[in-house]
Amino acid sequence: MEHLRRAYLNLNYSKSEDKAKEVLKEIQDKGGEAVIYKADVSVSKEVNNMVEDVMGIFGKIDILVNNAGITDPRFFLDIKEEGWNRMINIHLKGTFNCCGFVVPHMIKMRKEGLKGAYIRLHSYHDEIEFLKGQLETIDKNMEELLKKIDIAEYLLSILGIGIITVAGFLTEGGDLANYSHFKQIQKLAGLNIAENQSRKHKGKAKNSKRGRPELRNLLYKSSLTLVAKNKEFKALYNYFLKRPKNPLKAKQALIAISVKLVRVMFALAKKRENYDPQKVLGEYRMMQINQLAA
Repeated sequence: MEHLRRAYLNLNYSKSEDKAKEVLKEIQDKGGEAVIYKADVSVSKEVNNMVEDVMGIFGKIDILVNNAGITDPRFFLDIKEEGWNRMINIHLKGTFNCCGFVVPHMIKMRKEGLKGAYIRLHSYHDEIEFLKGQLETIDKNMEELLKKIDIAEYLLSILGIGIITVAGFLTEGGDLANYSHFKQIQKLAGLNIAENQSRKHKGKAKNSKRGRPELRNLLYKSSLTLVAKNKEFKALYNYFLKRPKNPLKAKQALIAISVKLVRVMFALAKKRENYDPQKVLGEYRMMQINQLAA
């Protein structure tokens, strides 16, 4: 730690104050000078306040080290969306926030700051590549796990549906053999239609949202991909938006696509057959879509 005697350090921590104080004491015992500062790097306001206070104390920032990171020791399928978002926010948004508030000071102070900015941005790129590698590893692990579930291959045959969607659907929905109708899964996801009881919209239909929010969010996000990549689902989505009677708004149409996705996945799993573009819409719906396009 010889080099620390020639530097003034700001040590950022989020929760581990005692450990931060231990590091501070070690630096001071070696003849270095430092301060500790509590801030959540994923929260831009806290990072901004920290940077401004550090500039007030030291007058400049020469080096930025983005080493904040957390992990979740649980099995991947046991990690909830909230925990996953927290990891992404700390690793990626935290780096973005720190670079965003520190780099302008580096550039303003002197030309050498550009070198520091380049180094940090390069490090930012390296970290993204590292996380991409982790995601690829997770995808491979999930793919191996899904191979052990006999119905997974049928769900993956849907163009636009990937490993994460199928894994999440089976995790949230459980064994599909326990359901006798797709509407049971629709209800589980909170995609049933209910009457709006608010004074302003009383009597109008709305999504019930009484179910598992993570399953509902998964299906909704999957619908966004389907209407972009899957020809049949895109045609159905456009029909919902433009049909002469009771056209839907964009979000309503995506919810309807989510329900259709549940129905298709349930049917494929029960019949143990691959996705067939010719069957998914049915003759009557295809007639309606063709008439609208004519």
